[in-house]
Amino acid sequence: WRRTRRPSGSAAPGAVKVRHRQSPMAVGFFANLSISGLILSYALFLLIGGVWAAATTGAIHTFYGGLVSGTVVLFCAFLASWEDDKKCVAAGVHIDLMLAACFTLVFARLTYKSSEPVLKMDRFPLFVIFTLGSACHVVAMLLKKPRKAARPLPTGQAHKQQ
Repeated sequence: WRRTRRPSGSAAPGAVKVRHRQSPMAVGFFANLSISGLILSYALFLLIGGVWAAATTGAIHTFYGGLVSGTVVLFCAFLASWEDDKKCVAAGVHIDLMLAACFTLVFARLTYKSSEPVLKMDRFPLFVIFTLGSACHVVAMLLKKPRKAARPLPTGQAHKQQ
């Protein structure tokens, strides 16, 4: 709260005008819900998938992998949610795209490696789900990525369209 006096010549002499000060979180946070919501859903996919993988296979390192990768992607969603700072949005979106593309390649490799030996066939459906989920996230992010608007042609110059 900040109180200031109104300039002279305003409504009532000596009247006090109250300005509400907005917190920086209220101004730009979660303004880009379409992009940050998509990244948030991918973070939850990784977190829940890590828990499910640990429960089904008994390998606790999959829980840690899902926890760490989901937390990093969650941070990308936090960066992408700021509307006022375009650099934060771009950093969050591009880091998330890079991570999701890397995860897609890693999960595809693990799917291929787990398909051959009979001992590792219990992990095959898990890796297929993670590969498809990561690939779908990359495609959805590329489709949601904002495009630059077409610049209007300069006036006064004749352009021929062929």
